[in-house]
Amino acid sequence: MCKMKDSIIEKTTKISRDLEEKLIHTTDDRDRLSHRCGKLEEQLQEALERAADCEKFRHQLAAKTELLDKLLSEQTNESVSIGESGINAANEFFKSEIQRAELEVIEAKETRREMEKSVDEMRVKKEEMEDKLSKQIEETESLLDKCSVLETRIKELVDKKTRVDPLSNRLIGPALPPWIVEEKRSASESAEKLSTMEPAQLRIKVLDLEQRLKELDQLCEYREDVILRIHDEITKKAARLEACEVEKSGLQAQVQILKRELAEARGESGSSRRGLGHGGSSSSLCSAVLLASDIEPELERLRGKRD
Repeated sequence: MCKMKDSIIEKTTKISRDLEEKLIHTTDDRDRLSHRCGKLEEQLQEALERAADCEKFRHQLAAKTELLDKLLSEQTNESVSIGESGINAANEFFKSEIQRAELEVIEAKETRREMEKSVDEMRVKKEEMEDKLSKQIEETESLLDKCSVLETRIKELVDKKTRVDPLSNRLIGPALPPWIVEEKRSASESAEKLSTMEPAQLRIKVLDLEQRLKELDQLCEYREDVILRIHDEITKKAARLEACEVEKSGLQAQVQILKRELAEARGESGSSRRGLGHGGSSSSLCSAVLLASDIEPELERLRGKRD
């Protein structure tokens, strides 16, 4: 998980660096376009000034044309023909200059419209990239938070597993999921894969890890329940063992008493037999035999119960 966290941080840092570079390039393009737009505005202003000058020249030309018409009316036919040709040439020249200035003004306006459109498009793209960058930063922060939480939970699970590891081989229940061994085998491969994964794939990986963490939580809860049940059984059996020890000591005491009574009964039986040989009563012999026959089964029963 530490490797995954480092790879995620490296990936997000790389994405952030790329986005920052794109943002810097976009800002440079915008500044360059703004500078070019300023130059075009200056050229447009110059063209408008030239158009105003052309309009002024047109009025002056009209006034001079009227003056020349008056002068031509007073001159001879030859002078009139020469003046008309010069005036026509001048008129053609000024008309061509006016048309050229008007074309330059139209081109400047068209260029200005295109530049304004490009600036608007670049502004929209910049806002979209800023929104995308902010979203990716938020997603990266959320992924880092989830990774830290998962890392903490996994450390807690490892600590729990370390505490209950001596009893893990004796527990009855589901074994560890097989993907844990697979993850241990492919740890280096997963780190290399994570360094080349996209944020969407990283989110899917985080969801998968959360699911696996839930499985481990369920397994740990099950094993904790099993351990508690085993502890209860051990406690109950220990209490029963203590009771059996007490009962055993009591039975041993009873056996010792019965042994003494049996020995006394046998001694009385022997003395009764000797007395019978010397002419004693038969009633004491019968009572001693009956007492010995009653004590021996009781002694066997107590021995069996003790065992």
